[in-house]
Amino acid sequence: MVRGLPVDRAVDVLKFSKKRVSDEVLKTLLSAVANAEHNKNLSADTLFIKEIWCGKALTMKRIMAGPRGSARPILKPFSNLTIVLESGAAPEKKKTKKVTK
Repeated sequence: MVRGLPVDRAVDVLKFSKKRVSDEVLKTLLSAVANAEHNKNLSADTLFIKEIWCGKALTMKRIMAGPRGSARPILKPFSNLTIVLESGAAPEKKKTKKVTK
């Protein structure tokens, strides 16, 4: 949804999105922008989102009591959100034509 967009446009899209995960993506994006400004001395006006992906992380394994003294597993998965920013002009998206037959 925000891949390839300039940072200021991506922040607006995420603020007004109704998707549940948009708040977490927005927090991660603002953190990445702050890191780029502080650590790399880059201007936030020239940054755009080059890559963004969600990867699999560890799974916490717990046990819940089951009937007749048995045990049932509980799996609590986690994920990693990665955002790669790049400085410069955002690449233009190619417009493709729909071909109907």
